[in-house]
Amino acid sequence: MGAHTAVAPPHPGADTSPGGAPAPRRPRRPRDDRKAAWLFLAPALLGFALFYAYPTVRGIYYSLTDYSLIATPDFVGGDNYSRLIGDEQFWNALQVTGYYVLVNIVSQTLLALVLATLMHRLTRSVALRAMLLVPWLVPNVTVGLLWMWLLDTNLGLVNHVLNSLGMGTTGFFTSPDWAMPSVAAVNTWAYTGYTALLLYAGMLQVPQYLYESASLDGAGEWR
Repeated sequence: MGAHTAVAPPHPGADTSPGGAPAPRRPRRPRDDRKAAWLFLAPALLGFALFYAYPTVRGIYYSLTDYSLIATPDFVGGDNYSRLIGDEQFWNALQVTGYYVLVNIVSQTLLALVLATLMHRLTRSVALRAMLLVPWLVPNVTVGLLWMWLLDTNLGLVNHVLNSLGMGTTGFFTSPDWAMPSVAAVNTWAYTGYTALLLYAGMLQVPQYLYESASLDGAGEWR
C-alpha cells in the first residue's frame, strides 16, 4: 500500500511565484481628486455665476420688458428689439464698433507679429519682453489720461511738435476724421506688446528642425 504525503496548502500571504520572485502587485487605483478639483474651481465658478451668468440672464429678461425703477416691469416681448432694428443710431453704432474692432485686430496682429519675429531672430532679452508688457499692465484710466494729454489740441505734446514743424494742430479726439483712428491707435499701443509676447511664446515652441527642413525645401521669408 503506497504512502501518501500530505502537502499543506500555501499560506494566503506566501510567495507562490517560481524561483521565489515577488509576485506582481495589483496596480493601485488612482486617487480620486475630483473633490479637490471642485474645491479649487468653486470660487471661480461662483464668481462667474454671480458676475457673468446671472447679469446676462437678467439682462435678457429686462430686454423683453418695459422696465421702470418705480414700477413692476411689464412684459412686451420683442417690441424693444423691433424698435432697435428700426433705429438708425443703432446701425450707426454697430458700424462704428465694427470699424473700431477691425482696425484694432488688423493693426495689433500685424505689429505684434513683426515684433515677435524680430525678438525671435535677433534677441531674447528678458528686459525687452518686460518693456513690451508695460503698456498692457498700465491701468486703462491711466492710459486714457496719458494719451488725452499727449494728443490734446492746445496743450498736447504731439500738437506742439506738429506746430514746430509748421504742420498746424490736429483735433485727434474732436475731429470726425481723426477721433476713431486715434482711439484705435491708443488701444493698439496698449495691447500690441502683450499680443507680441503670446506670438513669441508660440514661436519658441516650434522645433528648430522644422525651420531647417523648410529651408531645405526652398522656403523663404514669404513662402
